Amino acid sequence: MSGSVNAREEREGRTLSRIGRKPIPIPEGVEVQVNYGGVTVTGPRGVLTQNYHPEVKVRVEDGEVLVERVSERKFHHSLHGLTRSLIANAIVGVTEGYTKTLELMGVGYRVQQTGEGITLSVGYSHPVEIQPQAGVTMEVEGNNRVQVRGIDKQKVGNWPRRCGRCVRPMLTRKRASATRGKSCTSSRARRQPASPSKLVPERRSAAGSGDTAEPEFW
Repeated sequence: MSGSVNAREEREGRTLSRIGRKPIPIPEGVEVQVNYGGVTVTGPRGVLTQNYHPEVKVRVEDGEVLVERVSERKFHHSLHGLTRSLIANAIVGVTEGYTKTLELMGVGYRVQQTGEGITLSVGYSHPVEIQPQAGVTMEVEGNNRVQVRGIDKQKVGNWPRRCGRCVRPMLTRKRASATRGKSCTSSRARRQPASPSKLVPERRSAAGSGDTAEPEFW
């Protein structure tokens, strides 16, 4: 199937974007308004405005959002699929929303709910207070898990990363904060002591004798 698609693209003299050419279905209860350089998506969970490059054409037809590029330049090829993905994410956000789970892993590490924000105890001499961005909610589960929810995929995805910057990494363990299902190790590692064989080399045995001299320090 892929071979026939590539052959057809070569005959036409252009490359089709497999993501950008897919129409975006508009669910029931969602309204999409196309403006110059931006799209406003209204749904049950809220309203999102997604900007796009003015050299990309976006239109609504028969209950679907269609994204088209104006030429076959490489620059327009890169914008085609990107614009389609951003608009599709906005539609999913106003209908279903996005959720990320932040877990704290470390001895004595814990989190508490403080109003709309959270308070982290992550190895410092003082607690670290974090307030959510507009459009993002934070809910603490237990003492080491935080649920981050919102309709904007970019804000929800970046918020656990911002919280991770407030956490002191543990050198001998995994990083103290990790997104559920994804963990990252610290870039620094505790240096291991060199082996005695590298610090105390042995002398070569004398010619004609099988005895080995005593080790000598440098």
